[in-house]
Formats: sequence, C-alpha cells, structure tokens
Amino acid sequence: MTAEPVGTRRRLGHLLSRYRERLSSAALALTVLALTCAAAWGVSGFLGQESAKALSRQDERAALEHAATLAKAIRVDMLTGRPDLVRQLSRELAAEGSSRVAVARVDGSLAYRDATTREAVAERLSAAQVRAEGRRRFPELGPALIQLDAVLSAPSEAQPAAQAEVNEGAWARALSRAEPQSYGGEGEDLVVLYPLLNAERCQVCHGPAGATGLYASRNNRVRGVVIVRRSRTKLHDEIARAQARARQAGLATAVILALIVLALLRLLGLRPRTRTFGVASSESP
Repeated sequence: MTAEPVGTRRRLGHLLSRYRERLSSAALALTVLALTCAAAWGVSGFLGQESAKALSRQDERAALEHAATLAKAIRVDMLTGRPDLVRQLSRELAAEGSSRVAVARVDGSLAYRDATTREAVAERLSAAQVRAEGRRRFPELGPALIQLDAVLSAPSEAQPAAQAEVNEGAWARALSRAEPQSYGGEGEDLVVLYPLLNAERCQVCHGPAGATGLYASRNNRVRGVVIVRRSRTKLHDEIARAQARARQAGLATAVILALIVLALLRLLGLRPRTRTFGVASSESP
C-alpha cells in the first residue's frame, strides 16, 4: 500500500490542531496587549492636547494681563496730564523682545507718532467753557490740565504716520463691543487688542459720547486701543515638550498595564497547554 504525500493544507491543519490552545492563548494575549497599548496611547494623546490647550489659555491670559496693566498705566499718565510719558513708554515697549506694544487710534493709525490727537485735544481745551466744565465736574483734574498745557506747548518730535497691522474683524469687534479681543497673528504671534475706554474724566479732553470730531465714527466710546503682539515660539516649544512627556507617560502606562493583564491571564488559567501522550496538560509543572 503506497502512502500518499501530506499536502500543505493538511499539514497546516495538523499544526493548528496541535497548537490550537497555545495559539488561542497567544491571540488573546496579543489582542489584550494591542487594546491596552491603543487605549494608553489614546489617553496620552488626549492629555497632550489638553496640556497644549491649557498652556495656550495661560499664555493668552498673560498677554491680556500685560495689556490691561499697560492700559492702566496709560490711563494714569493721561489723567495726570502727562501724555509725553505715554509716548516714551510706547516707544520703549515697541522695541522689547518677546512682546511688542503699540497704541492706535480708533481709525487704526498709530498714536503718539504724529500730532493728530495732540491738535484735537488742544483745540478742545482752547474753549473756556470746556475747561470750566471739566474743573467743575472733576476738581482733581485742575493740576493735570495745567501740566497738560505745558506738555501741549512744548515742541513735539513727530514721526511719519502709520497704520496698525491688525485683523479687521477683531479690530471691529474690539471697537463695537468695547471689549478686549485676541487672535493668532502671522507666524508665531498672539495679538491682543485692548480698548482704552473714554471714561467720564477722559471726556474732558476727548469729548463726551456721541460728540463730533476725532472719535465720532465709533460714538466716542473708545479713545484708543493697546495692541500687544506676543511671540509664541517659547509656548510652542513648551507644548512640544509637554506632548513628548505625555507620550512617554502613555508608553510607560501601556507597558505596565500589559504586564498586569498578562499576570491576570495566567492567574485565571488562560495559559498555553501542550499534549503529552494524547492528554492535554499545562506547561507549568
């Protein structure tokens, strides 16, 4: 009787039948490992994104606080009759490294460069009734008006007029809502637009709400906007480091979870078995 050769399919079937339990256990372990790693990696990615969002929000808050501090300093200097100090401050801050600052009028032109605002204020204060009404309503502004007269009479160093480069939509919202706006600028910059409100004491020099003149196009609610451009290069570097740390933590978590899962599988008896003399037996003694 001639023996027929065993085919590949039959030989493969014998191998699968012989190591069925071992292959099943291996497939189960690999599936659990894959799911564990995928879950850990997904969680690490989510944590990395949340960390990036938190760092971005923190950076934006810092920029808004910076702009608010500058707006307060400008307000104090203006109410003491020292717009020359604001001009000097704006020049110094414009040359800083990570944050660049400018002050613009409501028409988008940069303030403290030409004499537009200076001439408008001088013309308004030339009216005796304006001064008298201002002193009557706000007696504490008397010394400031005297100081302002000295500043307005001094020669001014004029620079070429220029327009602020800002997002038109954000600019319109800042003026119409009289609220700070922020947006991502070109490259690595964050831009904050912080309106300088025309408060009642400010109206002595800049005119009341609804008055005609320099601010009439915006109903005179806002008399200027502080523009802060904040570099985000360092922020992006920090975000990259935070995401790398999250991925490393995710990988370490996946390894630990995988070891725990494998240990549980063995404790539950899900481990490979071999056959000895036709009887299934555990590999472990």
